[in-house]
Order: sequence, then structure tokens, then C-alpha cells
Amino acid sequence: MKKYFYMFVICVAALLCMGSEYFVDYKTIEKPVFVAEGQTLWGICSREFHNQDKYRTMDEFTYAVAEKNNLFGKNLQTGQKIIIPLEVKEK
Repeated sequence: MKKYFYMFVICVAALLCMGSEYFVDYKTIEKPVFVAEGQTLWGICSREFHNQDKYRTMDEFTYAVAEKNNLFGKNLQTGQKIIIPLEVKEK
């Protein structure tokens, strides 16, 4: 009986730890970036990807940047300013 109780406690603790991400408040920081010659949206996003606290895949992050800057079907231009929406933990 004790064995099952300990297994139950461990399972509950694991679920609480896994779900802790849902109790964190995030805010969006808009970081301006200027496009250098030869840069791609994917390259810029891969450089900024690790500056966020909230977990998103690289595809989700790149889509968010493209959506924020209305970049669908458009090429980046040297000197163009784009906004990087970073999700960071609220303090």
C-alpha cells in the first residue's frame, strides 16, 4: 500500500512541475532590428530565438515575426527595420 502511495505522490509532483509553465505571466517586448545585407528572416530569427523566455518552436517564432511585420511573400531589404516580438517573463 505504501508503494502505491509513494508512486501517487511522485506522479502528482511531476504533474505539478510540468504544469508550472501555465502559471507564469509573460509580456511582449518589441525589439527593433535592422536588416544587414544578405540576411534572411530565418537567420535573424535564429539569432534572436534564444532571447525569449516562453517556449515556442523556431517555426512559431519565425511566423510571429513575419506576422508582426507583414512579411508574408515579401523579400527583406537592406536597412529595413523589423520588430522582433520577444515573450519574456513578467517580473
